[in-house]
Amino acid sequence: MEYNLRRAAARMMMFLGMLLLTQKAFSQDESLFTSDWRDPATGDWLMGFRPEAVVYDCRVWNYRTKVPEGDGWALLLESGGETLQVKVGREEDGRRSIAVDGRPATVCEKLPGRVMPDYPTADGRGFTDNGYRVDSVTVCGWYVNRPAKLQGKGQTFEVTYTDVLTAKERRVTAPLDSLGRFRVTFPVLNTQEVFLDWRRIAVHTVVEPGETYFLLCDFGSGRRLFMGRDSRLPNELLAHETSFRSPLYQDPRKQKMGLEEQTALGDKVLEQREALLDSLTGCHPTLSERYRAYFRGNVLMDNARNIGQARFFSPDFRLPRTVSDHLAERYWSRMPQPYTVHAQAFASFVRDFLDDRMEYCGLRASVRPDELVCEGFIRASEEERQLMEAYSVAFRGLEAALAKEADEALRDSLVHRFRREQAEALAYLDVLMDDEETGAVIRRELMRSALASQCTLLDTLGCTGALRDICLTNFFHAYLDNNRHSLPQELLTSVEELIGMESARDLLLAEQAHYVALEESPVPDAESLKSADVVAGLTDGGEILDRLLAPYRGRPVLIDVWGTWCGPCKEALSHSQELYEALAPYGVVCLYLANNSPMESWRNVIREYRLTGSHCAHYNLPPEQQAAVESVLGVRSYPTYRLADRTGRVLDVPADPRRLAALLESVKGVAGQE
Repeated sequence: MEYNLRRAAARMMMFLGMLLLTQKAFSQDESLFTSDWRDPATGDWLMGFRPEAVVYDCRVWNYRTKVPEGDGWALLLESGGETLQVKVGREEDGRRSIAVDGRPATVCEKLPGRVMPDYPTADGRGFTDNGYRVDSVTVCGWYVNRPAKLQGKGQTFEVTYTDVLTAKERRVTAPLDSLGRFRVTFPVLNTQEVFLDWRRIAVHTVVEPGETYFLLCDFGSGRRLFMGRDSRLPNELLAHETSFRSPLYQDPRKQKMGLEEQTALGDKVLEQREALLDSLTGCHPTLSERYRAYFRGNVLMDNARNIGQARFFSPDFRLPRTVSDHLAERYWSRMPQPYTVHAQAFASFVRDFLDDRMEYCGLRASVRPDELVCEGFIRASEEERQLMEAYSVAFRGLEAALAKEADEALRDSLVHRFRREQAEALAYLDVLMDDEETGAVIRRELMRSALASQCTLLDTLGCTGALRDICLTNFFHAYLDNNRHSLPQELLTSVEELIGMESARDLLLAEQAHYVALEESPVPDAESLKSADVVAGLTDGGEILDRLLAPYRGRPVLIDVWGTWCGPCKEALSHSQELYEALAPYGVVCLYLANNSPMESWRNVIREYRLTGSHCAHYNLPPEQQAAVESVLGVRSYPTYRLADRTGRVLDVPADPRRLAALLESVKGVAGQE
């Protein structure tokens, strides 16, 4: 009996020992499988463990087996058909050995905080500059412990960044899978400033061409880490944010300061931020040279953008000459390179500064139709040419007289007499301006004049080759985008002669080919393009509008007042297929009224966004009739939207397709549906 009791006690002790070992294993599981580890020699994030999976080499690896081994773990991981063997040692003083696929183990440090701690050594490298060649960047990652609002179908991860060649924001998205993982690859021109999923996590960082970055966002702990071959700068930017609320963001009038005072404030901000950087690097001496350069450049370009924007607070929308000169000396000549590193502020500043500087240099492009007739650019009879020659002489005389006369009343008298004496010539010019062929000639010559002015200005300012190419590409792209029409051959030749940057030339030639193809293709459902003859002779805006709405009695009508020159209008039109799909159940007709839009550009936009079908009607009315209709509709900005009911009555209800939910509620009310 005594022997049996001893054996039972021994078995009980063995069982308790095994239970303790099992509890210890569970303790290890809990400790390891919610932790992140870095290589202490490089400072890089090497591996991250979560109960669901492991992050390694910018990939998420699922557990195939998870076996305790001594005081550590033997793991078999799988990703995309590949397997990985990982052996993890016991944690001692915040360190563990991690060996991958039989390679020598790395003794790793456990990451304690929400972001990466300081890197162990200095890094004096500058930004990668690939000469502005198109490359790609991949950003992948994992949202861990997602809140309920980030779960479910239809969730996406979004990357936005500014394309310096077009000065436009690009947006790319990737779906979040059911586990919160994502992967997106997008083109970049050089080392590029990007904004990652701004509505949810608001990560502002810098990526380099050809690289892959893995971003972990743990919504439970707040931890954010970047993994990748060179993820040091993104991790430093997470740990030490460079963005700040500059006093220059505010309207200077509200601060009761002049633009010269705001410029001086900008210099003070530069000094304050430099002192802050000195303090920061004193506390964190291994911050990389790229971080320091980005910090300085961010403040510089932020100031430049805000001072440039301040011209819109000036009565004549121009900066004082002293401020413009200061921008040229303090900011234009010191813009950090590559220019893509601060792309958003760079694009804004360059646009505003060149436009403002053009005025001071007296280089504003201008073309007079009478001179184009005299020079033979516009076809005219001998009698018409003589009429324009006499007009040109009289016009130069008027300019000289006005320059000498300071009295406002006498100046008005000179202008009235000129108009009276040149009534026949002015009437002929009005006819010319309404002619589509003449309009094309005027736009071409105006473009040539503007290009010559732009080149002269850039030569005056002194530019690097890359900056000149970027500015000229902006110029040509703006023409193509605003006119939605191919470049004339002589201007296309200028693209090839003036722009040395291959990626910039390729972009413009691709856009040119796009518009040539549009112009050579027929307009589908051409019956959607309506003739203005239906309102010929009418001058009253209400009567014109009634005539345009009459064919659609019994159906709701969405009125869209837009223009080919209007960027927000075209951005809204680019989403029209979604709009048509949403409105289809209610039988809505979309009535488009184009403001000041050349016929070929008008047709191209309609082709480009497929704005045709039985539910669409387009009018490009003469300017006087369009103005009369816009007055009735109360148009004050573009685009403007109005909703008319089944009787043709224009309603005061939400009608903006960019706020689709509100528009649909209005349409349901008109259609008599809940």
